[in-house]
Amino acid sequence: MIYCVEDEKNIRELLIYTLETTGFSARGMANSKELKDALKEELPDLILLDLMLPDISGYTVLKEIRKISEVPVIILSARSAVADQMSGFEKGADDYITKPFGSAELLARIRTSLRHSTRMNTSSDQLFHPYKCGELILDFEKRTLTISGNIVHLTPIEYKILVFLAQNCGKVMTYSSIINNVWGPYAD
Repeated sequence: MIYCVEDEKNIRELLIYTLETTGFSARGMANSKELKDALKEELPDLILLDLMLPDISGYTVLKEIRKISEVPVIILSARSAVADQMSGFEKGADDYITKPFGSAELLARIRTSLRHSTRMNTSSDQLFHPYKCGELILDFEKRTLTISGNIVHLTPIEYKILVFLAQNCGKVMTYSSIINNVWGPYAD
């Protein structure tokens, strides 16, 4: 899920349309209050954040996000000064895109941020939320797999394989990397 925090309705709707037509799930928010409410429900995979929000500065929102999560945040702003960009990075942004921008650039930067996200590259299952793909939900904290709400019983090895593949989603995994990470480097 990608949250699009943009006060201009036309831009917000265009962002959501672009994301959804390329296979992402997206949800729009017009201000920081809507974002705070959404974050109470679900932690997204990435946040697109406009700096000039009607209620508070995007920089303030970014600082608040960083208090609770390391979710990737890409700033979208008409402010193109290097000082603004540096301020965004210093406050915890993963990327900064100046408006106007093309959808191809936006999508490439989103994919890069998701690829570099530490959420799925951590050894502690407690540090990230469940992996979701359509009706499939892999809950690392509960160590369960559900499909369409039905629990699927897995052997310990099946679970390890599934976790390894989810943690490396979008990457090409070799047979030996799967064997080494599931059974250990000394497996025959």
